[in-house]
Amino acid sequence: MKRTNSYPISLYAAVCVATFCLWMGEDDPWPYPWVVVLFAIAAAAFTDHWNVLVLPRWVPVLAGAAALVFFIRDEARSLLADPPDFALPLGHLFVWCQVILFFHRKAPRFYWYMILMSFLEMVIAALHSNQLAFGVMTAAYLMLMLWTLTRFNSARMAERTAMRVATEAPLAPARRSVIATIATCVAVLLVGLFFFLVIPRQGASAWTHSQYRSGQYLSGFDDRIQLGQLGTILESDDEVMTVHLFDEASRPYRPRGEPLWRGVIMSHYEAGRWERRADLQPAKASPWFPRDAGASPTPEQFIRQEISLKMAHREVVFALRPCFKGNTRNGDLLAMTRLDGTIARPDNVSSGPLQYTIHSYLDASSPQPQEYLLTRVLGDPIHRRLLDQYGQVPDTLVEPLREYVAQLKLPPTNERAVLTAALMNHLQDPAIFDYTLNASVVDRSIDPVLDFLINRKEGHCEYFASALALLLRAHGVPARVVNGFKGGDWNELVGQFVVVRQKHAHSWVEAVMVTREQPQPHWLTLDPTPGQSRQRAVAQVSRTPAVWRELRDMSRQMWTTYVLNFNSGEQEAAIYGPVRMQAQALVGFVRGTAGESGGGFNWVAAVLASGVVAVLIFVSRTVIRRFRIWKFVWAENGQERPPGLLGLVAEKLRQLLMYWSRAPVLARPRVAFYDQLVQTLARHGVHKRPAATPLQYADEAAEELELAAPLAAVAKVPPAIVQRFYRVRFGGDTLSPHESNEIDVMLRTLTEALAKRSKH
Repeated sequence: MKRTNSYPISLYAAVCVATFCLWMGEDDPWPYPWVVVLFAIAAAAFTDHWNVLVLPRWVPVLAGAAALVFFIRDEARSLLADPPDFALPLGHLFVWCQVILFFHRKAPRFYWYMILMSFLEMVIAALHSNQLAFGVMTAAYLMLMLWTLTRFNSARMAERTAMRVATEAPLAPARRSVIATIATCVAVLLVGLFFFLVIPRQGASAWTHSQYRSGQYLSGFDDRIQLGQLGTILESDDEVMTVHLFDEASRPYRPRGEPLWRGVIMSHYEAGRWERRADLQPAKASPWFPRDAGASPTPEQFIRQEISLKMAHREVVFALRPCFKGNTRNGDLLAMTRLDGTIARPDNVSSGPLQYTIHSYLDASSPQPQEYLLTRVLGDPIHRRLLDQYGQVPDTLVEPLREYVAQLKLPPTNERAVLTAALMNHLQDPAIFDYTLNASVVDRSIDPVLDFLINRKEGHCEYFASALALLLRAHGVPARVVNGFKGGDWNELVGQFVVVRQKHAHSWVEAVMVTREQPQPHWLTLDPTPGQSRQRAVAQVSRTPAVWRELRDMSRQMWTTYVLNFNSGEQEAAIYGPVRMQAQALVGFVRGTAGESGGGFNWVAAVLASGVVAVLIFVSRTVIRRFRIWKFVWAENGQERPPGLLGLVAEKLRQLLMYWSRAPVLARPRVAFYDQLVQTLARHGVHKRPAATPLQYADEAAEELELAAPLAAVAKVPPAIVQRFYRVRFGGDTLSPHESNEIDVMLRTLTEALAKRSKH
């Protein structure tokens, strides 16, 4: 019997997919996935098909010993890593063991070894990767593995029963078998997805707090940065966070212009370096907005931000300012540093990816609740030190900055607002300054900010913000630099949300203003960077078509929300909460209808309840009946029982459901030409044993006919007719007119030959 099994190819493909998944989670990967792919192709061709490259028995032993030595070396190196990773070297060992088995003479147990090792590779890869691509590769691996197990068990069953495969059978049954196996794989994946979503869970997702991946941190978002450091990420299209915005009525909300996602506050400047001084402020404030009467009241109009943060600062999180409420998705209250209004993680939440919700005022000019507003008396030491910090300018820069402003010949004024507006117009004048990501220095002997103002007159947002903050400070206006993000890529395919990327990183200024309209000191947001030039630079970072980018962002959002971070809170928000609300609405409607009737029996409620029950019964019975007649649970080529593990499970489940469904049993169709064959052979003494299958009966009849010399010419008739019988009864085929005529001719020839033998 020639082997035409497809499971070795699908198994090799699954091994390659598992190797790629393992490779995706490595920090410094060696390109071994491509080597494994080449080995798999070579093994399928030279070892399995042509049988010309089979390793002698001693070669796998030596190769396995060498792989074990490398494994011990990798484990020893992992002891020096921070943190140590003992699982990844084990994954490497599995990879090389599978490569050795590729070229080994195959036995069934070797296939089981490869299946088990590839599964363990996927488990190790899951500890090291949380990318969307890993989810796609995982789905592909499961499909390939389901296919492999189904075909492998079918082949093993056929070998054990010595079942013959008809060489002249048409391609239709094989095509149906392929389609049926794919349908089975899809059905199993859908059922697994359903159970993954609905099974109750507690706490946070395990992938959110991976023991190996604690989150990535962006350059330019630390407590101490060098001027120009933020520009290193402005050419990256990598995602930082995804934000869903809603108004007070929970309707999707899209603000005008480009929103500013406030983050890290920089207060101290020295020789081209900004620093967030912590000497005045505690690491974190008390949980912000305690649950008492001192909490800020909820305004009539506000913005709710549901943010999924992937990477940025170790402590600071991002949001629209000003905020009045904030908590993580697990219910932990966020913290706020009162001295600069920075929002931080709770103490019990580790660094890494975070999901949180922020409520902000609709009016961005509103004061930030509970932030120190510099309104204390001058005798307050904290107030005095804050003014010193936000007014600090290096001594070598004070006079050059004042001379620079004097050369602008601005109208004399003592009002901060007038000076600020004049400096903003000057920095945003396209005839003087331009936006660029080029951070080259012209004169290294002077301060980088002064070099930007006098010589270069071009740079990115950090230089514009730093120049404005220092110019204001040199003239007695307290100011601070804010590092965060501006704008984002909006996606409206499935719900409105914005994807903020590294290229959207931005710096701006907050200055203390006192105006006639607002006589009390307040922080005013100022963005001196030329807006149009910056937008053009951001648009040039990625030339991905908008449709493809939105599809990619939507897929990543679904992967992050419903797989990686699908914890009890997400499950409640996505499944149990809506179902509970609909059930409560239905019960309320029934109760309301019953209340209107004034008591007694309510016909409306009774009819409604009866209709719901009837629909459930009808849908359940229909699904069960369709499950019972689906032909992919049966095999072709005469197998009278479901093939493989999946078929056995389907058959057992069908038997259990038959007691409840009580649907009419759908018998397989009777085949007239097979009945005629049995009757013809029985009339001439060739009887069918009760335990024999039709194929076995045909083989026994052919042997008896061959023993009789006059009947040897028709010995092939019973097997040929039974082969067509299997196609019609179990495969669902319809014979063509030509095949029907052939069967009639064969039956007539067999009948005439048996009749002649009886006469003699």
